[in-house]
Amino acid sequence: MSKLITIELPSSLLARVRKAAANEFETPATFIPMVLARALPESVPRTILRDGGKPPARKLLRPLKPRTKRARIVRWFMESTSPTVSAAKDHFRCSREVIFAALTALHHDHGIGYAFNAASDKITLRVPPLR
Repeated sequence: MSKLITIELPSSLLARVRKAAANEFETPATFIPMVLARALPESVPRTILRDGGKPPARKLLRPLKPRTKRARIVRWFMESTSPTVSAAKDHFRCSREVIFAALTALHHDHGIGYAFNAASDKITLRVPPLR
């Protein structure tokens, strides 16, 4: 038994979802929507985006090797004038998921945290004390 889920989408996104669904399935009869979507006016603010991040550890867990990809990501975020996820994607030629996976690995293995502001797409690194 399937569940029916209702999601509200902006009208521009709803049109893209319908187009993608039409392209995905060969005949309209094979597409049975499991999600009902109702268009929102474009004037609705996009406050649905979620801020997030990871807190820094109490101390640096282990140092970064200078020539690794993680070290390059940290160096880029520390030196960049606009440290956004979009700019990082363009610089490193990778997906958004790869950037966040690297930041999560930095937190787990080295204790380096980060703050993510979803509205501005900005990442701020939180480096623990070195002692």
